[in-house]
Amino acid sequence: MQGAVDGCLDMGKIELALATMSVSGRVVDVSGHPVPGIDVYCIGEGQTSCHTQSNGQGHFTLNGVCAGTVRFIAEGIENGENVSSQIVTEAGGRDVKVVVTEGMLSRSRYIRTKSHEQIMKSGNLYVAGRVVDEDGVAVADVPVNVRCVQKKNKEGQDTESYYNVSRFGDVTDKQGRFAIELEEDATYSLLFSPNNHAALIVYDVVTGTRDLKVVLPKGGAITGQLVRSDRGKKVPVPNAKIELKQTSRTSYSHIGSDRDRKTVTDSQGRFRFEHIRTQMRTDREEPVYGPRVWELSYGGTSQTVSFLPNETVKHVDLVIRPNIAEATSLLGRALPDFTGINIDLAQDRFRDSRLLICFFDYEQRPSRHCILQLNSRLGQLQKQGLEIIAVQVSKTGENELAQWIKKMNITFTVAAITGDIDEVHFNWNVQFLPWMILTDKEQIVRAEGFNINELDGKIKALREK
Repeated sequence: MQGAVDGCLDMGKIELALATMSVSGRVVDVSGHPVPGIDVYCIGEGQTSCHTQSNGQGHFTLNGVCAGTVRFIAEGIENGENVSSQIVTEAGGRDVKVVVTEGMLSRSRYIRTKSHEQIMKSGNLYVAGRVVDEDGVAVADVPVNVRCVQKKNKEGQDTESYYNVSRFGDVTDKQGRFAIELEEDATYSLLFSPNNHAALIVYDVVTGTRDLKVVLPKGGAITGQLVRSDRGKKVPVPNAKIELKQTSRTSYSHIGSDRDRKTVTDSQGRFRFEHIRTQMRTDREEPVYGPRVWELSYGGTSQTVSFLPNETVKHVDLVIRPNIAEATSLLGRALPDFTGINIDLAQDRFRDSRLLICFFDYEQRPSRHCILQLNSRLGQLQKQGLEIIAVQVSKTGENELAQWIKKMNITFTVAAITGDIDEVHFNWNVQFLPWMILTDKEQIVRAEGFNINELDGKIKALREK
């Protein structure tokens, strides 16, 4: 099988052609800085398994390719992150600019070897135009790819299909011009994916269009701060990775996975995403647009963001909700403060006393049973030096709770959570209801999470210490 290494198989003619051509260029990041040490290798049928790596200046030469279309991948590590790009070009291509972005195969682009003039005069099918910014200035280095093709089938019915965007496309030149060679006379949607502007889909472009003018919007910006709720205060979370993703993956309006972003918070937990596409097409048939919804996330914490018409900046506080699965046991520790609970532990009656604290919800049968059992044994427990505090966990009206206490003739202290319920649960390690906590006279926690039937044993163990 020497030909599999040194030759290119033509499946139509069943013959081998020598792999004597090459593709060369430079690997850069989105800022245009060279990226060394990136693996570059061919993929797909009709090409050999050639491989190279970018040098210290980002230059590479991929030798041993066959004439015709060449598809290759550039991938590696930059600043500890995976970066990549997928390129489609022609054998013999020179000065191919490969822009790698974060993620695995995060961007695909077609690099033509023909000049703009050659395509326009070739007699082949094409669409062409010019890309400018909102001030009318030409924008270079913008990947343009076919997103969708619409045509009639043999039965005269309208069909819609989505191309591999790396197969048909172009990158704008210094004059902002692009020209895409096509295979079918049809109607196309084109995806424009600039680095320093918002992405854009232009719909209903017919074959033969030669003067399409595309104005790239600056897009919106999402700024914010990642904070952790801690005892009623917001504490900034620095050096944390924030992700931004499109919530809609609908093919006709999706602007590419490379538009999903990541960033790292600064020392004050602040982050910023720019050039966000704020609108999206919401109707396949009519040019109707609505807000494009994005999702900000950090771990299990997420929040959706959308822009109002003419809104360009959105500020978001992304608050990390307490995760009870990550709460720490209180055993051997002093009681947390009662922030978020309407009780003053400094009352004389609680000093130098063992405390039995029961978190409950009077609307749940197990909780009601536990509270009523404690109430029936109150005199006995107080003789053993215990003071009981019950804490109602779910938000309820003061009158409703007071009426229930009166109806049940509960005579020990009953408080309620007035702050953030999840935060109180987290600080007190309340894993389920009812949840009881027993302290010694110094109010160090000696038992937690036991049921009413285990109470006597816990008290006995406490007295024996």
